[in-house]
Amino acid sequence: MLFDYAILLNFKLNLIAYIFLSIAISSLWFNKKPIIFGGFLFVAIVLAWFANILQWPALLFIMVVASGCYFTFNAKSIYIKVVCGGMVFILSILVSPLHKIPGFQNWLLVKEIFISKDAIPYRLFLNFDHPLFGLFILGFSSVPLLKTKTKWLAMLKKTIPITIMGVLLVYCLAMLLGYVRYDLKLNSFFIIWALNNLLFTCIAEEALFRGLIQGSVSIALKSCRGGNYLALVLASVLFGIKHYQGGTNYIILASVAGLFYGYAYQKTKRIESSIITHFVLNAVHFIGFTYPALAS
Repeated sequence: MLFDYAILLNFKLNLIAYIFLSIAISSLWFNKKPIIFGGFLFVAIVLAWFANILQWPALLFIMVVASGCYFTFNAKSIYIKVVCGGMVFILSILVSPLHKIPGFQNWLLVKEIFISKDAIPYRLFLNFDHPLFGLFILGFSSVPLLKTKTKWLAMLKKTIPITIMGVLLVYCLAMLLGYVRYDLKLNSFFIIWALNNLLFTCIAEEALFRGLIQGSVSIALKSCRGGNYLALVLASVLFGIKHYQGGTNYIILASVAGLFYGYAYQKTKRIESSIITHFVLNAVHFIGFTYPALAS
């Protein structure tokens, strides 16, 4: 299956809006000042407005999410932190997987293609709403982001073994459950899929489930024996349940995968570790197995 990248040029305003959203997210690793990522996001919002990706309810939603994330990590009252954190999580579920927030017309880039011959059809949306959670959680929290080559290499040294074990276990289990088959492939579509998956899916989900949920619960249970592992399991189970639309097998697989993402985060104390583990597992799925799942 080939993807015609010339299609993107037919929607120049859409494309530029998502480029600025991508820059806003990426800028966090260079400077976490709100004026920096907020400036890029403002440009993305203006462009998305004129491209009819956003309508006025979306603007209200963006302000609510930004405020909720800010007070979750910066309020002095623990009650405000808990209420705002809970609100952010509920809103994230309304966005993905439910897509119940009005005002967003996410860009449907690919409609019902078959990436694997024996797979269910696949659609690719470039979401504007979901990545906002990753942007605001990482932007307003104290979660440290890697800046130097030395720290990146130290993180990767601990992350690679966890990622390899995750790939082996998750995909052995996936084949045992009859969810996928071995299907080695690489095509031009992988590039746009990978950029979307990394920037708009993995970063957002890891910021939410590891940066917000696992991190916050770990702090709350720091005086309890095994509190870190309880936080790890809770975040992983919630992550699995979030994928309920894929069926029981997908919930199981996502929960098991979530354990590896969470353990990578716990072991390294770096959100980049869980993001990389998450992305590599997803990329191995795309390249090496039935994608997204067997039709049977």
